[in-house]
Amino acid sequence: MGRIIGIFDKYFLILMLIEGGITMFMDAPSFKKSNMMKSYKQARWIGIFIITISLILYILQRILFQNSIFLKM
Repeated sequence: MGRIIGIFDKYFLILMLIEGGITMFMDAPSFKKSNMMKSYKQARWIGIFIITISLILYILQRILFQNSIFLKM
């Protein structure tokens, strides 16, 4: 489990924030402009979900590896 949580570093967080931001602020408005309201809502929620989950995983990784709990496993 420590190896999996360990991959959620700051570079992964930056990548996910960019991806979620593009989904929310570029893809979703283009769907709305094309009158694809269902896709607009889905893209907006997917962007929010990506950002939220990546922040949670990054914080979890920082908490677990700050104390080096799983490094010895």
